[in-house]
Amino acid sequence: MMNKEDRDSQLAKSWVYGTILLLATLFFVTPLVYRWWNLPPAVQRENLDCIQLLRTAVSSENAQQVAGVKRLLDKRVADGTMPNQERSHFDAILRLVQSGNWDEANEECMRFEAAQLNRRR
Repeated sequence: MMNKEDRDSQLAKSWVYGTILLLATLFFVTPLVYRWWNLPPAVQRENLDCIQLLRTAVSSENAQQVAGVKRLLDKRVADGTMPNQERSHFDAILRLVQSGNWDEANEECMRFEAAQLNRRR
């Protein structure tokens, strides 16, 4: 039979182990979830060229090419070959371009392109 001191000691150990487990989980899992949550969407194979076209247009800061990519995106959405989730990410980059943030848009294009590596579609 356990006496009161043994129970209190066991309860304290359980609390410490639980706290350590919770902190370790938060420390390791939270960054993974954050990274996953902020990862750009996987683009269908047929639409991978749109990322490359947009990145080229943005990196050269060519507004006419960006407008051409926007027309292509509109066409793909109208044809039903581009889902709304993909289009919304392209639109976020286009908004950066429209506000004159070419460097930030270029970084986002590179991040979008890099996110396609080893992704399942």
